[in-house]
Amino acid sequence: SGFEVFPFDFTTNTHQIVQYFQAADGFVLPSLSENLPNTIMEAMACAVPCVTFKVGGIPEMIDHRKNGYTAKYRNAEDLAQGINWLLFESDYDTLSREALSKVQRKYSQQSVALDYIELYNEAIVSKNLKINQSAGIIQKRNDPSPVLPWFLGTFPSWPGGCKSQIKQKNQKNETYFEKT
Repeated sequence: SGFEVFPFDFTTNTHQIVQYFQAADGFVLPSLSENLPNTIMEAMACAVPCVTFKVGGIPEMIDHRKNGYTAKYRNAEDLAQGINWLLFESDYDTLSREALSKVQRKYSQQSVALDYIELYNEAIVSKNLKINQSAGIIQKRNDPSPVLPWFLGTFPSWPGGCKSQIKQKNQKNETYFEKT
């Protein structure tokens, strides 16, 4: 039976590109080598689920069968099954919502900016402080006395930030805190 194909001309007009994506039922990227393709982010930002090979950074973008389909690497049959699944078997509305939600959560300007701020904070912390995470002890480098720095309210590596409490001092006079 086949699929109906609608050719279109190359464009750099953002409004027209969005219209092309929004007119599509799905986006297929059969590339064998990718890092973090903008075309997938653009399709997902238009609530268009994607089908592609499981390669490079794509599995970080597409959660298999949740917001798209990632086929086994170089497996054309699996890619074709993914297209069929997307068009005829999936809950398309849920896939579309999840695709849009993922790109808003992970790839929006605000989200990326916050990720960079967290990364920079971690770099500053690791440069200026010695952190013994297993014991929950923080000390300034070359200074044996423990500190509880200003960033504990938003320490990035602890989900949802961290509200710390000083628990006790042990025999070595090290101050402990717990992640809450």
